[in-house]
Amino acid sequence: MSAGCEVLYDEGANTTTTRSLNYRSLEELEIEGGCQKGLLSLLVEIGNSVDIQCLPNRNCLQRLILRNCPMLSSFPKDGLPTTLRTLYIQNCKRLEFLPDEMLAKLTSLESLWIENSCDSLRNFSLSIFPKLKKLDIRGSENLESLSFIEGGVNENLSHLRELFIDDCPNLMCFQCQGGWPTPNLNDFTVGKCKNFKSLPEGIHTLTALRLLQVDDLPNLESFAEGGLPPNIRDLCIRSCERLRAPVVKYWGLEGLVSLEYFIIGGSILETLLKEHLLPTTLRTLVISGCDSILVLPGEGEGLRHLTSLQLLQIDAFENLQFLPGEGLQHLTSLQNKTGKDWTKISHIPCIRVNGQVIII
Repeated sequence: MSAGCEVLYDEGANTTTTRSLNYRSLEELEIEGGCQKGLLSLLVEIGNSVDIQCLPNRNCLQRLILRNCPMLSSFPKDGLPTTLRTLYIQNCKRLEFLPDEMLAKLTSLESLWIENSCDSLRNFSLSIFPKLKKLDIRGSENLESLSFIEGGVNENLSHLRELFIDDCPNLMCFQCQGGWPTPNLNDFTVGKCKNFKSLPEGIHTLTALRLLQVDDLPNLESFAEGGLPPNIRDLCIRSCERLRAPVVKYWGLEGLVSLEYFIIGGSILETLLKEHLLPTTLRTLVISGCDSILVLPGEGEGLRHLTSLQLLQIDAFENLQFLPGEGLQHLTSLQNKTGKDWTKISHIPCIRVNGQVIII
């Protein structure tokens, strides 16, 4: 193989063991920057494997992907290469996650993805990883807590940029002391966690946060009572039935001058629309799931001041009967451009109702 080799792909990985990883035991091998560092130096992807007790060229391995290994139960006894920067685990439900003492050796790890894997994992501590930039955990059935604490105090997690937690039905909380130790967090998502009850206080201190999604948390009782992050651009708050209307007044939505994309649903929506709490910077507004609303707020309320709005999407309003008499004149399209409500929304560039695009 020539020194300029960059990619080798072998889809004939049908062996039952990777005790001695050879070409036939690999599904994908990618070498970035040539072969001078060794054929297995930068990326190894393993599928349908039972054992990975030996990883080759361990000094150079930077990316390890484990996919669809239902019988895989353990990592190598002496841990993973300390050079590892990315660890991706998908559909490996029996795999025992690495103990803390082994995780602590992964001082170069920047990205960790765990999806439908490691069912024995119950508690996860971010403080172990000094360089972790992205954490993505999905479908972790038994995960109960995510911790920012080390030695009783918050660890400084200034390196963390993205945090995505989804479909973890037993997750109840994030463990931290006195607020968020993640000053450079850009993207944060938590969703489909039916037992999740509260987020740490002080989310308004996350000045670097640009995307925030809080979705399908039926037991979430409190959220952003001190206000929302001031520089947020994309915001989703939906299907959080226990959040009550009074809390939205503390969010400071009207002062979020960077907010352009907003998805909001549930009973709190009615208060937002009636009390003029939405910022004028909104370009996209998606509202859904509030059966108590019969008429969208009219003149002087809710939507009239949204002069930058380009797309309005309305979903799952079972009892909605009328659009406002005034306040949506800057939208410019409706499917048929006819009917008694057409003039009320003729100025909006794009509208969707129950998922159907109303043509520009």
